[in-house]
Amino acid sequence: MTRPDPRFIDAASRFSAGHCLAVIRRQKDGVTRSELCELAGVSRSDVSDRVRDLVEHGYITVHTRRPSTGGRPADVLRLNSDRGVVLGASLGSTHLRAAAIDMAGVVLAEESHEVKLTTPVATRLKIVHSLLRNTLEQAGTGTRELMAIGLAAPGSVVPDPSAGRWPLVEVCRQSHDYFAARYDAPIMVEHDACAAAFAESRHPRRKAADLLFLEIDASIQSALVRGGRIHRGTNRLGINLEHVMVPAEADVACACGNVGCVGAVAGGATIMERASRAGRPVHAVRDLARLAAAGNRTINGLLDDAGHAIGGVVANAVRLLSPQAVVLGGELALSSPTLVAGVRDVVHDQVSPQVRVAGAAFGPRAGVFGASLLALESSLAPAAVNLRLGADTGVTRRAG
Repeated sequence: MTRPDPRFIDAASRFSAGHCLAVIRRQKDGVTRSELCELAGVSRSDVSDRVRDLVEHGYITVHTRRPSTGGRPADVLRLNSDRGVVLGASLGSTHLRAAAIDMAGVVLAEESHEVKLTTPVATRLKIVHSLLRNTLEQAGTGTRELMAIGLAAPGSVVPDPSAGRWPLVEVCRQSHDYFAARYDAPIMVEHDACAAAFAESRHPRRKAADLLFLEIDASIQSALVRGGRIHRGTNRLGINLEHVMVPAEADVACACGNVGCVGAVAGGATIMERASRAGRPVHAVRDLARLAAAGNRTINGLLDDAGHAIGGVVANAVRLLSPQAVVLGGELALSSPTLVAGVRDVVHDQVSPQVRVAGAAFGPRAGVFGASLLALESSLAPAAVNLRLGADTGVTRRAG
């Protein structure tokens, strides 16, 4: 049996139906009532009450497991993955994606649509709406309830002198209102880098509870997963490596007003500008990848320089944060082995060859999967489950 995360039991030490479901979800092979009593530290009658509530509302199913040594068969409790469906969408600069997952996080359907950088936001939202409806139909929802919708949206950081800090501004705030007006389900909006980082931390090949993620595209966004959760810090802004200074590039001006920021030094927009000055005009990040793959020495040199500049910043972050893995996503990183190799070389040279540095395992789909999974976690949180059940079903746990 897998011991429950202490966070599943609230500060008042009360065991509710929502907490009961959280414990059951962690047991991949199911759990008996006796095992549930042991894990939760409550009486069998209390467990029976919570189980009854969850069965009646379709959250769990009961299966009979025959013991190998005879005796009375024990009922096994498992999450009902067919109870509902969760939708997710990512609003990328050139690709819009949507996915539907079941209650166990299994992907049921997904779709994508390519757009131009100049495509208006209103048009993008209409396309995403169509993609979501298509995935919902493909998922064959039937009697399944639409539990929640997660949106991975781009964000930008702008100076606010009056606040004395750098607040995160959701540039797609209107997307929340757009979908809230069209779907009878909770809408959750997350920064696209945070959503992608969360998905990568859950990938079967990775399973890293502590993970540093960089989304390298026209700009450089970053996110940290700590203990399986997105780290936001006391100011709720998370981490921002884009504006960490690269000492050797102190003459490069950044839009933030400072100089030498790694985003201004090694972001895709800067590389494209430098390529144009070198006589190799490019108009999109994908053009950089195409020219690099064709063996263009100028482009490969620029990508290698960018990788080493980013690698220096990542190496310092690794020293401070000690993540289990460093994951590089975004169109530029995913399409440029040269850039990824540059980051890896610097991290291994300056920190340790044991640090895992790799491209995103989910590739360009990390954002949409992360949005879906975050919405799923939100809809199955103890408080959300108890609210759906319509009552506070908490009971005091046994001491010890």
